[in-house]
This record gives sequence, structure tokens and C-alpha cells, in this order.
Amino acid sequence: MSRSTLRRRRKPAGERALLKMIARRNALSEAERRYVAAVLCCERFADLAVPQVFTRLLDEGTYMCSVSTMYRILRANAQVRERRRLVRHPAHEKPRLVANAPRQVLTWDITKLPSSVKGVYFSLLVMIDIFSRYVVGWTIVRRANAEIAAEFIRATLLRDGTCQVI
Repeated sequence: MSRSTLRRRRKPAGERALLKMIARRNALSEAERRYVAAVLCCERFADLAVPQVFTRLLDEGTYMCSVSTMYRILRANAQVRERRRLVRHPAHEKPRLVANAPRQVLTWDITKLPSSVKGVYFSLLVMIDIFSRYVVGWTIVRRANAEIAAEFIRATLLRDGTCQVI
């Protein structure tokens, strides 16, 4: 353990607290703090991050305080948050399909099946009735794509009949 750490730990807690409470000579006055808060919240800078506001003010030849002081002022006013306009996305309910009888709702899936050759796979396309878990149709192809999947669904529905939801 270093000497400075040992000295700091031996110092009474009250002395450390007093040192933090002493006002600094170069601290901003309350009026200056209110002015900085007003500048940070004005319409021109409302959507910018604090470092961007600081940089733009410097480009204009204005220095009010450091970036960390700007953050301290925003934190004191409970305004440290994402400053850009963000879209609030509403919570969407997941669609739930319920079948009360066979052939009301069918589902389909593609599964990769390994072959005897390393790195070569087949695609199993299967359509299942979710009420009875009956396999309505299936096929194995070397490579699945949108056309093969559409043809599989069309052929299975023609062969087995129609359903209400796929």
C-alpha cells in the first residue's frame, strides 16, 4: 500500500468531508450556473450533446465553463439524459394463433439436416397442424430458397386442402 493511501485512510472522516464542502474561489456563482443551464437547454442546443455545445460555443469565441462543469450543472438539475429527440416505440403485442380444431392453423419450418459428407447439408421443409401436431407435408431439398418454399406451401395446400391461417 502506498504512503499517500495510508495517510488518507488514517485521516478522520470529518476532515475529508470538510474539505469537500469548502467553496472553491473559481467556482461559478449561482447566476452563472443558471445562465449555463439556460444556454444548454435553449432551443438551439437542446438536441446536442454537451461536448458539441462546448465546441460550438468555443468556435463562436465564448467560454463559459468546462464540459465536466456543464455535466455537473445538468446533473444538479436532473437533466443528464439523452438529448436527441428519440422516437418512443409502442409495445406491440405478439400475435397469438389459437386453433380449436384441426386444419385451422398450419405452421411450417425449414431445418438443416447433415449429410454423410462433412459441410454438406440438406433442407427439410415441413408443414404441421398446430392443433393435432399432424405433419401435413414435408420435402427434402439440397438448398431451400423463397421459390422452393412457396412451391412447397402451394403444393401441400392443394394436396391436403385449405386451412384458415398459415
